[in-house]
Amino acid sequence: MAPLWIFCCLYFALSSVSAVLVPLNVLVLSTPGFVSTDFLESVMQGYGVRYSVVRIDSAAPTRINYTELLWQPDGKTPRWGGLIMYPNVEAMGLLNRSDVDAVWAFQRQTGVRGVKFGAWPSNVGWNPDTTACTSSYSRMNISAAMPLGISGIKRTANLSAEGLYRCPALRSSPAVTSCNMWAADFTNPGIVMPCNVSSILDLSTTYVGGTLVNYQDGREVLAFMFDCGGWSTSCLALGHLAVTWLLQNAVPGVRQALLTVQTDDVFLTTDFDAGQPAGGKLFYRLSYADLAAHISWQNDMSNTLPAGSLFRADLPINGNGILEQTNTGTTAPVDINNEGCLDDPLYISLGCNCWYTGTASCPATLPDFCKSCTKDWAKPLGTGTSRVPQTAVGSSGNWSLANIQAKDALATAVRANTGNVATAFSYCHHTFTHENLDNATWFDADQQLALNIDMAGPAFLNLRNRTLFSSKCMVTPQISGLRNGDALAALAGRGIQCVTGDNTWKFLLHPTNPHYMLYTTPDTNGYANMAILPRWATEVYFNCSTAAQNVRLYNRLYQSYYGTASTISDIMKREAARVVREGLLKLRKDPHMMHQANLAMIDGVSLLMRWTQNVVTEYNRWASWPVQSLKLDDLYAAFLARQDRDACQLTYSLNVTATGAAPSVVVTSAAVPGAPGVPAKCTSSLLLSGGPNAGTPRVATATLAPGGSVTAALTGVTWRKPLP
Repeated sequence: MAPLWIFCCLYFALSSVSAVLVPLNVLVLSTPGFVSTDFLESVMQGYGVRYSVVRIDSAAPTRINYTELLWQPDGKTPRWGGLIMYPNVEAMGLLNRSDVDAVWAFQRQTGVRGVKFGAWPSNVGWNPDTTACTSSYSRMNISAAMPLGISGIKRTANLSAEGLYRCPALRSSPAVTSCNMWAADFTNPGIVMPCNVSSILDLSTTYVGGTLVNYQDGREVLAFMFDCGGWSTSCLALGHLAVTWLLQNAVPGVRQALLTVQTDDVFLTTDFDAGQPAGGKLFYRLSYADLAAHISWQNDMSNTLPAGSLFRADLPINGNGILEQTNTGTTAPVDINNEGCLDDPLYISLGCNCWYTGTASCPATLPDFCKSCTKDWAKPLGTGTSRVPQTAVGSSGNWSLANIQAKDALATAVRANTGNVATAFSYCHHTFTHENLDNATWFDADQQLALNIDMAGPAFLNLRNRTLFSSKCMVTPQISGLRNGDALAALAGRGIQCVTGDNTWKFLLHPTNPHYMLYTTPDTNGYANMAILPRWATEVYFNCSTAAQNVRLYNRLYQSYYGTASTISDIMKREAARVVREGLLKLRKDPHMMHQANLAMIDGVSLLMRWTQNVVTEYNRWASWPVQSLKLDDLYAAFLARQDRDACQLTYSLNVTATGAAPSVVVTSAAVPGAPGVPAKCTSSLLLSGGPNAGTPRVATATLAPGGSVTAALTGVTWRKPLP
């Protein structure tokens, strides 16, 4: 026990502590090439918590100086407010005794907590059952000993250990009163640190998967005795528990659970997949009755979600669909070819195969048509042939409202807001005729938007000035024109600042941060600074209105992958799991793509309803955060707000007294005023306990100048008491 005696003597010889300024930044200690910290990074990135990953390489020529890593040069001010180890590096022989002493002294003197994943049971106070090592399914239950704090994760969350390798801790073993570990230069018996442990995650009545460790020297650690990764919904949920506990319920950033569904092609008519009629028809067009059914259903969905939630569909409109119904005299549709090159018969007859592989990978031996028919093709400026006729210019002045009202019940209901169909949904532009813009001229793109603006205006649909209409952002047909500088310039000339992308295509995503939009450049897109807002595709298909139609097309695509035919229940459960895992628990803002045919009530329930109900059911098993749907312009604003907040390079530091009170926070901006991307003022956001319910934390905000600092008073905020 000599090593323990030496440690205790050192501990009690330290002087008493005074107040300390603790920055709410997180240090992640890991190893080279280890990627399974991704779930923790996704959670922190979702909030906007600043963190750094330091990888400990035993082969590096220079060892890490942990005093310099953990403390500012004055030796008194900490650099971090939370410490994560995954794998459990301090117990792997990667740290010397002096390194461990430095880390532990830092935690004692600052009150900083630690979180560990992949911890070996005996290192954190439990005996392992080495005969039961597995990655098979086991339900994990959050015990009453786990403080949920402001995480908003439900104690009844549907946690599963499937795929998470572990040698579980034995609950029935004699109580362990020490947490033993070794390091690179340790001699037996290593460090035998007295500790008190509680099970916070039960694998069964026999086994424990997670533990809260209180060490005799005053440190506190949350340890999970299994591996984790970002592919696991359970790990993401545990990531929220871990990060909010780690930062002691003072979390920098914003937590928004957003679920927005955009149903493109509203007012158009969609042909069903060949040989798949539904409702006695080969096509579908949205009806007033369909919208009315969705209004009452939306209210039910909002009430099914946690308090403060609001679900609302967003309807991108194509005004020419109204004229297709009217088709009388001067109120006739603009009749043009709307298709892109992929739908051109030449794509097949010429043997093209480059749409999905991209321009750079297209064989030089293929015809020019093939090489220019790729999703990432950039149209040379000034090229292309206009499809919209000159007679369409200003033609809205000849449209007859009387004819529209006589022949299109849906447009009439929207104009009159019958049954609140104009105010119960969000609306935005999707061009006039749905012309693919990849090879469109400036003239075509300009007229496609100009005519739709007129149709949405007071003279016809009377949508444009309503609160829920978006005029800054739009959805382009087939997510086209994003590498067509002529089209982008035309849209910008009509007030468009952002367009939606498609997350299926990596080149439409921000390369480093999924919470940012991608901005176009002259070199890549032919136009500068149009924002591309990320959007998820779904497995609900544009030409399907019934479950049977969607199942048939899904199985055509995926039956060989799954090895069996899928049912509509299978499809919706997979979709729900994906949306909760990749979207909601990662705090992504991206909306989800559907189409007007998915609103049909032919089955008595629309595909949109089925999809959303499954997502809501799955989500409600995990979290109690309010869920919101935002119109497209408001999504754009949310992305911009995150972009501005990050550009301000904010650090939040709690003033922690010797008693563990935190009466104020110092917010500091490291941004250079006037630098590109830096806003004129910075707005901070700090999530704290004391909100209206478990899923809604209190939010403390402050404004400051870029490069400046502000101290804001706090009430009811505490920090683990610093010790000598």
